[in-house]
Amino acid sequence: VNKKNMAIPEFETAFSDRDSERKFIVIHPGSEKGHAKKEWPVDNYKEIISMLVELNYNVVVLLGDTDIHLLSYFKNFKGVDICINPVPEDLIQLIKSTRLFMGNDSGPSHIASFLGIPGITLFGPVNPISSASLGGRNSVIYSDLDCSPCHFSNVHCQDNRCMKLISVKRVWCEIEKKLNLK
Repeated sequence: VNKKNMAIPEFETAFSDRDSERKFIVIHPGSEKGHAKKEWPVDNYKEIISMLVELNYNVVVLLGDTDIHLLSYFKNFKGVDICINPVPEDLIQLIKSTRLFMGNDSGPSHIASFLGIPGITLFGPVNPISSASLGGRNSVIYSDLDCSPCHFSNVHCQDNRCMKLISVKRVWCEIEKKLNLK
């Protein structure tokens, strides 16, 4: 087979036919090393996960090496599986198999968008206009504050307002749209 002549699938639609068959959702509450200011509060993630589990969705919490400190928040959560630091091939397969990907601005969010998986990416200190994942199936939620995007230049920011002001209700409304719950 001449791979140069093979058609590349449209990533926006490659997996959309199976969306309704999938019953689990991947949530990535972490961020890359040194960028904890990109993280939405863990209690907000827990609230979202509780609502999803109540609707009989299984949730996979994805944690990387730098997110391991979050393990205690999710390890005894009913209806939640935890995937820790998967190898790239397994990460891609996990994301390809999910119905919805939700998380902070991170590598896995970009992978989900590239694969055409419905997703929700939360932004705070980084400008989503220049950094958001491309793809029509990914939604960006961002609090447009006077101090943001700071791109981490505001070293005195200790309260992480840009992420804390993203409400659970706002995220849940986007989840409802993505999952056709309304």
